Amino acid sequence: MKFEKNLIFFINQEIFEKLKKCVLKASPNESFGLILGSKPLEIPLENPGEFQYQFSAEVFECIESDESSPVNFLSENVEELNRIIKDANQKYDMRVLSIFHSHPGGAYPSGFDVNYMKFLDEFYTDLLKPPRMLKTAIKNQIWTIMDASNYELNGFIYLQGEYLQVNVQIKSEQK
Repeated sequence: MKFEKNLIFFINQEIFEKLKKCVLKASPNESFGLILGSKPLEIPLENPGEFQYQFSAEVFECIESDESSPVNFLSENVEELNRIIKDANQKYDMRVLSIFHSHPGGAYPSGFDVNYMKFLDEFYTDLLKPPRMLKTAIKNQIWTIMDASNYELNGFIYLQGEYLQVNVQIKSEQK
């Protein structure tokens, strides 16, 4: 999988700790949640037309999976997902930056993850026809995956027909 250095996802220590708590709460099963934040910063690079995109996590919502499983997560509660997305957008001008979940071992996409990333990206217009907010919120999302055994965190995106690893950086709190 190609590493995309011009997509950087910053997660502060407070959000990182919340991710770990979500993983612990769901253990030994996969955890699930949404990472929210403002639109990414678009920073021009030396070559004309090239940019670096910097995403910053601002809020994390841990969501209980509808299915307790160590190999996948599931949330069919469309109303709750819509509420989270709508509140973030309307109250705080934030959007979903990442779909977060954990794996019992390893912070890389499973076959299910890879297929679902592609499905959500390519076929999102056919999903959940009435609640438009959810449809547009899942296009081109970073998938953050945490290894439940050591809290390693990686990010991935399916973009323009290609799976890419995203540069995830944990920012320490500066006083």
